[in-house]
Amino acid sequence: NEKDETVDHLISGCSKISQTDYLERHNRVAKIIHWKLCQKFGFEYSNKYWEHQVEKVLKNEKVKILWDFRIQTDRHLVHNTPDITIVEKKRVWFIDIAIPGDARIEDKQQEKITQYRDLQIEVEQLWKKK
Repeated sequence: NEKDETVDHLISGCSKISQTDYLERHNRVAKIIHWKLCQKFGFEYSNKYWEHQVEKVLKNEKVKILWDFRIQTDRHLVHNTPDITIVEKKRVWFIDIAIPGDARIEDKQQEKITQYRDLQIEVEQLWKKK
């Protein structure tokens, strides 16, 4: 039962290209966000985003930025590796990239919030951060 090859389906819903073209697009978007975070928090960065080299862990006196980093918790969690984790003194931010079709933006947003809810709870308890 193949879906019609509509533009929306090809852009964001085709399982045959999900692990190739979609992953590449996902990683490019994540890299641009990482590049902007480096600018925001005072890390070295390239003048051009496409030359940016992502480091797995960046740390300074303000923040720690983790790239595709598995977060250890007391409980086993299926979703414990956000694309980018930002650790500030009192807060932690999880960024997990998704590029759904227009009709699925709200559903995908809710899915990501639900996926990382348990990790949020664990981090709040273990790291004493919000």
